[in-house]
Amino acid sequence: MIKWADLLSIVVMLVMFLCSLGGAYVLFRLLKSTATIQKKGYRAGGALAGFLLIYGLLYYSYDRMNKSYEAPSVAVWTIKGTVQKSDAANHKGITVRNVPPTPMAITDARGSFRLEGVRTLGGEDAPGVELYIENNGYYPVPLSVNQKNATYDKKDGTITLAEDIKLQKSDD
Repeated sequence: MIKWADLLSIVVMLVMFLCSLGGAYVLFRLLKSTATIQKKGYRAGGALAGFLLIYGLLYYSYDRMNKSYEAPSVAVWTIKGTVQKSDAANHKGITVRNVPPTPMAITDARGSFRLEGVRTLGGEDAPGVELYIENNGYYPVPLSVNQKNATYDKKDGTITLAEDIKLQKSDD
C-alpha cells in the first residue's frame, strides 16, 4: 500500500517535471533562448539544458523548503482517573471524552476510566488535554487536564488525574 507521503512526493516530482518541460518549451521554442551545460563527461545544449536547469532549480527549492519544515511530533497518552456521581453509590456509565470526541471511555461501577490513545501535538512534557464528562441527570463537566490537576509519566505515557471528579445532579 502506498503511503500518503510517498504519493505526495510522486505528485511533487511530476509537477516539477511538467513545469520544467513547459518552461523549456516557452524559453526555447517561443522565446528562442539558448543554453549550454558542460560538465566533465557530458554536454547538453538547447532545450535539454534549459529543462535540466529549470528542473534543478525547482528541485533545489523544494528540497530546501522540505528540509526547513519540521512536522509536529505527536505524543500518545493514556489518561486515567475517577468520576463519581454526587448522590450515588454506583458510578457506572459516565461518559468521559477527549475533545475532539475521540477517544472516549465509559466508567466502571467505581467510576474509574481509562482513555487510551489520546493524541497531542508537540510531544510536550505536559501537554494540555481537554475532557468532557457527562451523564444523564447530571451537569456535564468540561475539564482542562494540566500539571495542576494531573501527574504525567512520560516513561509509561500516562496521565493520572490527581483528584476524583464530582458530578452534580441537575434539577431536572
